Amino acid sequence: MDNNSKCLSLIPVSRLKKTWDGIGDKHKKIWKSHENLCDPSKNMKNFRDILENSKPPIVPFLPIYIKDLTFMNDGNESKIDGMINFDKLRMMANRVKDISKLVDYEYENINVDSELQNYISHPMVEGDALLMEKSLKLEPRDTKK
Repeated sequence: MDNNSKCLSLIPVSRLKKTWDGIGDKHKKIWKSHENLCDPSKNMKNFRDILENSKPPIVPFLPIYIKDLTFMNDGNESKIDGMINFDKLRMMANRVKDISKLVDYEYENINVDSELQNYISHPMVEGDALLMEKSLKLEPRDTKK
């Protein structure tokens, strides 16, 4: 979900005004809803609310969990009065358990699609410079000001 959001939010993509204008209202509405879901404000509250009410299996969006674990680690002392801060360790362990619960699910009647597995295992990733070059080729900068 968020990977698509990040891809479409990249400057080489978001700058394509003519292309975005050509998208139908139905798809713009879907995109707006997706954008709202991936809004980073309030510590990704919209996404977290949806996640809380969703049932597994769910592919965890690891950056959220890494951020949480980082804040727990950096925001809490490892030792208090020379003693190990077990509350900090419990908080972190509970967050790791939350991740595990999302994927701890038995799949039934799944047909393996080797072509899809290969596509997911070997994503086509292009650098920012190449993406911008392609974007500018598709829609050159407007020189009129």
